[in-house]
Amino acid sequence: MSSQGDLIGGRTHQMDATAQRFLSELASFEDASKRITAAVADLEADWFGRGSAAYQSAMNTWNTHLMAVLNDLHRLTEGLQGSSQALSELDQLMASKFSGYE
Repeated sequence: MSSQGDLIGGRTHQMDATAQRFLSELASFEDASKRITAAVADLEADWFGRGSAAYQSAMNTWNTHLMAVLNDLHRLTEGLQGSSQALSELDQLMASKFSGYE
């Protein structure tokens, strides 16, 4: 009986398609975050006092979290792209091991 640990494989076309979808969504997310950041900067420029300082602190925390999410999305996309390529290379290597038996 096999366990999940000794299975390898995947639908590389699905991995590639998902990676492309991630790239598209990532671009949209980056654009939206830039618009939000610009709106925040506009508000910060016109607001003074303790409320403004608290708001700026909250937005700094938000920006830190946003950067973490963007970095994670980049890494996930790279992982999907790398996994697809690695599986394709492994398949080619395995095929070459059995060539010459035609």
